[in-house]
Amino acid sequence: MTTNQDRWARWVLQRRDAGDVRVRQRGASQMAVYRAGVLDRAAVTDGDVLLDVGTGDGLIGFAALDRVGPGGQVIFSDISAELLAECRRRADADGLLERCRFVQVGA
Repeated sequence: MTTNQDRWARWVLQRRDAGDVRVRQRGASQMAVYRAGVLDRAAVTDGDVLLDVGTGDGLIGFAALDRVGPGGQVIFSDISAELLAECRRRADADGLLERCRFVQVGA
């Protein structure tokens, strides 16, 4: 459950798309293009360790896990404990937890 103190998590997880599926899908499509560009320009490859600063819901970090492969690692970093917990849950559910680290810190 999101607390009042973590407005950022509440916005990312609940309010960003106002509950509108079309807005969510359109936003996800647009963000996928940006995400690919970021990872392409960073030249992320197999075996790399990637630090995702301000990870939010893990948009960059989870896609980077595909690129770093089984020998790589992604460090998810965010000021929000709630967003990091959500990323940890997702990584665990996807069987990726052993390749992830989670660090709560301000950017």
